[in-house]
Amino acid sequence: MVNVFSSPINYVQGAGALQELPNYMEYFGNKGLVIGSSTALSQWGDDLKKALADKEVVIDDFGGKECSKVQIERLVDLAKKEGIDFVIGFGGGKPQDVAKGVCFKLDYVPIAIIPTIAASDAPTPAVSVIYKEDGSFDEYWLYKKHVDLILIDTNIIAQAPARYLVAGMGDALATKFEGEACIASGKPAVTGGTVTDMAKAIYELCYDLLLEYGPAAKMSVESKIVTPALEKIVEVNTLLSGLGCENNGVAAAHAIHDGFTVLDEVHHLLHGEKVAFCTIAHLVLESRSPDLIDTVIEFCYEVGLPITLEEMGITEGIPEKIKKVSESVSDWAGNHPFEVTSEKIYSSIIMADSMGKRFKDLMLE
Repeated sequence: MVNVFSSPINYVQGAGALQELPNYMEYFGNKGLVIGSSTALSQWGDDLKKALADKEVVIDDFGGKECSKVQIERLVDLAKKEGIDFVIGFGGGKPQDVAKGVCFKLDYVPIAIIPTIAASDAPTPAVSVIYKEDGSFDEYWLYKKHVDLILIDTNIIAQAPARYLVAGMGDALATKFEGEACIASGKPAVTGGTVTDMAKAIYELCYDLLLEYGPAAKMSVESKIVTPALEKIVEVNTLLSGLGCENNGVAAAHAIHDGFTVLDEVHHLLHGEKVAFCTIAHLVLESRSPDLIDTVIEFCYEVGLPITLEEMGITEGIPEKIKKVSESVSDWAGNHPFEVTSEKIYSSIIMADSMGKRFKDLMLE
């Protein structure tokens, strides 16, 4: 099997980056479809229109909808009707993933992703997470082409609620451990090839920067300012985490996350908030050292990520609900060098909850 490393064509990040948008869209065509969240459009829509002054754009307010096959088909129909040359995903992960799906259905027209929050690594991999209309997990769509441009204006990221940046850290936290699991099992990366040394270096860097700069980056967005720590964590959350997961692989942390989507109680949580707790369960599943698990729990606690089922919103009927979760995990759970059963998943979640409770009790003593 050949070694494969895949990535988006252009990644642009920095304070005021939105003003640079025209420099990277010269070959995109003349008419675009902007798929944006309500918040992004209301707060930054005028700035985007100014940056796209030499283009004709059709804007769809995607606010509140799921990244589902229904919504993708709706927007494909709109794009065909309007004669669209390119697509832009503007806002958070859902409009970004929908934009990728529309791009795919339009035979890979040029696409730009412009995040207004750094809540996940959704901009980077050639993947969309597809949900059903009720918010439960449906499937993953894997694409043969990456996005042409990811552009992140950190002035915009700094104005968003800190919760989004923290959720992105929760998503990024899984990158190293899922990559290690896939390498240990010998499974191919999402790219379909053998993992490169560069990919391994990326997940190590992702984890190290996260622990070193995560708390300071949170303080930056709480103060609505751009700092070197914020720049590093935005890159971690979006670029490094995305490259790491795609070029190494995905395992139990995200598989368990997908299982949790069957519970209504967790639908108020952001993707990365769920992934953070599921990363703890992933480490328990692998019988990792207590010191490592404590380090991960302490990091989550410090930045405000869930470390117990109660913080996930699950307080009643826990045995029955976690059994349902453990029986609903996605196929990524198979990317370990040992058999992963629903019973093992169940025990890992319950143990992760116990360890989180113990840590909180120690902090309160």
